[in-house]
Amino acid sequence: LPSALSAVVVLFDETSREVTKAAVGFVRVCVAAMEPSRLEPLLPDVVGGLMKYGRGKGRFRAKIKIVLKRLARTFGYDKIASLVPESDARLVTHMRKLAERAERRRAAGRADGADGGRTVFDDMMESDEED
Repeated sequence: LPSALSAVVVLFDETSREVTKAAVGFVRVCVAAMEPSRLEPLLPDVVGGLMKYGRGKGRFRAKIKIVLKRLARTFGYDKIASLVPESDARLVTHMRKLAERAERRRAAGRADGADGGRTVFDDMMESDEED
């Protein structure tokens, strides 16, 4: 999988919408499936390539944010923020603040004793992912 991902990184320079959709989708699957130790060497290329699509392609913006959110959960927001171009640093800061706010709300809910019996399936159903 790492060799296939490094081949897809080359496709990030393509301007075709079909290639863009396939590349972002493949990166999304790779991020979910690969072990962090095998993904980490490719991280600068992956994040840099994804951020090329962040402007002007509204449909892919949500998918890119989902991939960045998953990468940030795995590697931390500080590491991802260092790889993102300066012009897009506000996006990562905003995502970090949203995650911190959600964590505070979850902690406040647990402090009240209301866990709600949430499962991984419930989290998946309420996520903002399309697929």
